Amino acid sequence: MRTIHENRKTAGVAVVVLAAMAIVALVSPASASSGKPPDDCLLPAQELIAVISPEMQAWIDARKRHRLSHAQVQMARELGMNPKKLGKLDNHDQEPWKAPLPIFIEELYEKRFGRSRPETVRSIEELARERARKKETRREAKEARRAALAGTAKAGSDLQS
Repeated sequence: MRTIHENRKTAGVAVVVLAAMAIVALVSPASASSGKPPDDCLLPAQELIAVISPEMQAWIDARKRHRLSHAQVQMARELGMNPKKLGKLDNHDQEPWKAPLPIFIEELYEKRFGRSRPETVRSIEELARERARKKETRREAKEARRAALAGTAKAGSDLQS
């Protein structure tokens, strides 16, 4: 089984199981022989799988590395910052004049947008889930359109016969 890092290197995207990194399955004695967990013990979040692009994965890594909140990551993204360049903006207690990165991001955001926080804060994972839902909805709508066109084309050919 490949790790997330290997998937990102080879396939260009990391497949991440959102909200359930470790699948917790309670196996009852009845289902122990089949090796599958019973349906009632699976969490609904375990069904959500989204593809996180390398750009989004860079923001997740930066959030962990620099200990930023979801709001601060969103502010930095709206400011157009590069997640790979946040390290040089971060204060490592060697430059007393430099503000810590979270405070620096908040001050820049307030200066540019005139408010201290974004109106709605959404994490990278939420954005990925929403994009996956939208993509699934578009795919289903496209399949429905194709099925409708195939149905009308078949009905038209039946009339000619």
